[in-house]
Amino acid sequence: MQSVRPLELEGINCMQTESRASNRTTEMAPTSDDVAASNRHILHALPPPTLPDHLIMEILQWLPVKNLLQLCCVCKSWKSLISEPYFAKKQLRRSPTHLIFSFKNDLLEFIFQVYPHPKVFDALPVNGTEFIFQTLNCMIGTCDGIICFAVKQHPGILVLWNPCIRKYKMLPPLVSERRWGSYTTYGFGYDSSAHTYKVVAGISYECDCAYKTEVKVLTLGTDTWKRIGDFPSLVPINKSGKLVSGTLNWLAFKSNDPDSCVIISLDLDQESYEEVLQPDYGQESAVDALSLRVLRDCLSIICHKLLFLDVWVMKDFGKKESWTKLFRIPFLFVQHFPFSNLLCISEDNQILLAWESKFLVYNSRNHVLKIPQIPTDNRFLTSELYGCLHRIGFTRKRERLINPMDGTSVLPRSLQKESLPLPFLPDELVVEILSRLPVRSLLQFRCVCKSWMSLISDPYFMKKHLYLSARSTHFTHHRIILSATTAEFHLKSCSVSSLFKHPSTVCEDLNYPVKNKFRHDGIVGSCNGLLCFAIKGDCVLLWNPSIRVSKKSPPLGNNWRPGCFTAFGLGYDHVTEDYKVVAVFCDPNEFYSECKVKVYSMATNSWRKIQDFPHGFSPYQNSGKFVSGTLNWAANHSVGSTSLWVIVSLELHKETYREVLPPDYEKEDCSTPSLGVLQGCLCMNYDYKKTHFVVWMMKDYGVRESWVKLVSIPYVPNPEDFSYSGPYYISENGEVLLMFEFDLILYDPRVNSFKYPRIESGKGWFDAEVYVETLVSPMKH
Repeated sequence: MQSVRPLELEGINCMQTESRASNRTTEMAPTSDDVAASNRHILHALPPPTLPDHLIMEILQWLPVKNLLQLCCVCKSWKSLISEPYFAKKQLRRSPTHLIFSFKNDLLEFIFQVYPHPKVFDALPVNGTEFIFQTLNCMIGTCDGIICFAVKQHPGILVLWNPCIRKYKMLPPLVSERRWGSYTTYGFGYDSSAHTYKVVAGISYECDCAYKTEVKVLTLGTDTWKRIGDFPSLVPINKSGKLVSGTLNWLAFKSNDPDSCVIISLDLDQESYEEVLQPDYGQESAVDALSLRVLRDCLSIICHKLLFLDVWVMKDFGKKESWTKLFRIPFLFVQHFPFSNLLCISEDNQILLAWESKFLVYNSRNHVLKIPQIPTDNRFLTSELYGCLHRIGFTRKRERLINPMDGTSVLPRSLQKESLPLPFLPDELVVEILSRLPVRSLLQFRCVCKSWMSLISDPYFMKKHLYLSARSTHFTHHRIILSATTAEFHLKSCSVSSLFKHPSTVCEDLNYPVKNKFRHDGIVGSCNGLLCFAIKGDCVLLWNPSIRVSKKSPPLGNNWRPGCFTAFGLGYDHVTEDYKVVAVFCDPNEFYSECKVKVYSMATNSWRKIQDFPHGFSPYQNSGKFVSGTLNWAANHSVGSTSLWVIVSLELHKETYREVLPPDYEKEDCSTPSLGVLQGCLCMNYDYKKTHFVVWMMKDYGVRESWVKLVSIPYVPNPEDFSYSGPYYISENGEVLLMFEFDLILYDPRVNSFKYPRIESGKGWFDAEVYVETLVSPMKH
């Protein structure tokens, strides 16, 4: 699947992708009057607190960048606050650290993948964001979430990029005299005295049988490179300087002694040089090579020796006596991976390394080596050695709101006091803001204060949040749960939005709350964020994976005999505001003449018997589809020796049955239809002549004339062994999400084409269901 959005930037082509509704809208959705009444009820029952300005800032600075960008549209004052350089600086201190890796693929494009740190050390797969560049190849470094790149096709062209806010800035070109054999090294950092960012370029060339290095500095916000003092008879070795304590640091050799190796430091404020003394490496064996890193915000030297790697850190920058040997990686490891690139260290001294196309984690305490589950395609990886340097680039960055388009991005605290004051937020606006946040953020905000916890737990607030989440135009709150085709009942979840928008999506493992994970547990359906599972056909589990709360029903108590089966359905009774599960018990020994029906009420936590399924009707689809307050089953109707296909509907409040007429379609050469739900409407689908998969939609429930043929999807391979299942979702532009041969696919009827989204850390799906992330709890209703 190729989901690519070109971006033109003054000659630089950039393609951005990211590494991850049920259209089943429910009857719980309120009208605008209901929403207004709900707001009044919330405000009357428990008025949200009047928050002081400093508390509003404290809350906002804990939010991730993605949410802050969404909150910019709340009001002008909030937009000014979030855009304020001082706020960006405060948010930086709270923001999580990320790792960014650079690769080169077979098309000579440069792939950059961003992963949260320190999750790369965990045993679980990590969600990543992927960016593809056609022209940017050299990652110079990062500072405050801004990444500096060099452009391969245009020497002297540099670009600043903040991937969190998707902002770019092309810097003025570096103009230098072209000399044979010359090369350029760069550095990127922040001058805390001038409150601005600087880019440093060192142009090295041979002059009079010796090397010379001219140095130029560009201050962000200016248009010209300024010549400063040359490197003092030194030639830098590494391509980019390492930023520590307001200085850029390079390994360099003396121009008249190529075997020498020193550390030269450039103070960004004074623009002066100083040599940093190295540690005493010891006499155990000769030093083969040195490489410079930044570990735990300290300057670090990786000392490559014959039998081991030594990792040194300078805990107090500039003081030789502060050099400390952090750990040693023994020869048993080094001999297999002699040129491994040390990337970062966790708090418990686990070490992340890159070697050729592999990522490795070495535990310095017990000398155990493991391979982290960083989802990436090996074909994207390559390595080229430049001395001790690796072509697999690495740097740490922080999510930050800083815009590289700004000249200066950080203001001192004294200037902040005179900036725009924070607004007083009306109670209604607080409710409107919170009700648009994702569930994960709301769960975190419950600890802000008791009033916020009560507000977020209020049923009317939950109803409003559900209403907005289910109708999100970008379906950002919708996820699809996938049941893997393995011996054990294993569940994963991924974003529906990501499946449509990006070529690669990472699944999250779901902790299924039932300990005995029987393979024949089945997904019944979803309603308002609740998922229903049938356990051995005898009871059901209601579970909201977003808030990790579940509830198991009592046993059905049916007399089970060979050949019997139970068809379930989950729905919502909007009159009693109760969730109900319907179980239709079918016994072939009775020729399906009478199918017993029981209803489970989540409010009473009990089963009760209701009127039997209509005489002579028996459902053949395991789960009923919830639409407009009804559960609907595809069923057989026995009339004499013939069997007809019908739709049987159960009205959940009145608990009465009716037949829903199907569309007038050509029944010959068609498979037996099945039912689904798309965009809150009942759907019917079937195979036609084993060449097409046809989907109909009933736009006005119960009105036969409202059936319309939605889409006819061709089979690319012959469907003798497999057929489509679903569809599970349809986007606003008509793309359809369905399953074929145990994999999810997308069909675009506008161009009659298929896309195959790649799901990292998972393949081979048995069943699927789309649900909305909500606050609805099966325990508190």
